[in-house]
Amino acid sequence: MKAMRLAGAVLGLVLVASGTGPGGAAEVSPGRQWAFAEITRTTLVGDAWLAPGHYLVVHEHERAARGEACMRFFEVGVASEGPDEEVLAFTCHPREAMKVDALTLTTHVAMGDTHGCTYAWGWTMDVLTAIQFPGDAVESLVPERGRADQ
Repeated sequence: MKAMRLAGAVLGLVLVASGTGPGGAAEVSPGRQWAFAEITRTTLVGDAWLAPGHYLVVHEHERAARGEACMRFFEVGVASEGPDEEVLAFTCHPREAMKVDALTLTTHVAMGDTHGCTYAWGWTMDVLTAIQFPGDAVESLVPERGRADQ
């Protein structure tokens, strides 16, 4: 399992393993999609920051149908074989999309805000805008900053 965590990059994030569709996690729990991902840069997700590291990304259809936070990120420790701690949850906004073969985390680079501390330098950050699981024709949009509860 640890060797699988060294797989290829997807938009600045590395896909490690996934489970959805026939033969994946859907057989065990048809209302849930999941995938392991490694975030390689500090990334803004709605109102929360995810530090670089390994995460289990889970989408639960039953929670979505009830209007609850359906997309969840669990931090996975380096020596761990399972999720350690939920670090982020939000209600996603589904949108039709072309099917993808691998977990796709769509990000864009935004200018960081120094809050006027310095004018001589700037920095950039990744902002996660959508998540799409393998074999799915729906992408889950991440709520904009300041709207994580919507």
